[in-house]
Amino acid sequence: MVQFRVIDRRRPEREILDQFQNFNQEVQKQVLRGMAERVAEMSVETEDTGTYAESHEIAIRSGSFASFISSKGKPRGGTGGRASARGLRSMLGDIDRLPPGNNNIVIRNMSIHAFAVERKGWPTKPPYRIYSRVQREASSIIKRVVDSIRAGGT
Repeated sequence: MVQFRVIDRRRPEREILDQFQNFNQEVQKQVLRGMAERVAEMSVETEDTGTYAESHEIAIRSGSFASFISSKGKPRGGTGGRASARGLRSMLGDIDRLPPGNNNIVIRNMSIHAFAVERKGWPTKPPYRIYSRVQREASSIIKRVVDSIRAGGT
């Protein structure tokens, strides 16, 4: 039989546990960043007023939340990706503000018409389903992040 102690006497147990937790936190942040980037990239195709594209939020899951951002009165016709870029900056800021060690994190959209964009669609247009598309990509995003960290990148 071949074996080894995961926690040995050469390094303090606390140091090993801290290193493990730091690795987990770094993976989580980079995965969330990768998902935020994909959400923003895909949101470009939804831009009309830009409301949906700039209303993404990454936060600790709460029991309930209410969408409240309206596109009423905003000019239509797209923003050329500017709204999606603002949405990405906002999500990256959200990620930086997350408390460490919480695994109950959601990506949500605060625009009133997010349900139509994600699930319902419109009479002449199907839903974009951005969140479900990004969710399907999660395992490849995780793999890419872990491979990058193993290779020494960040």
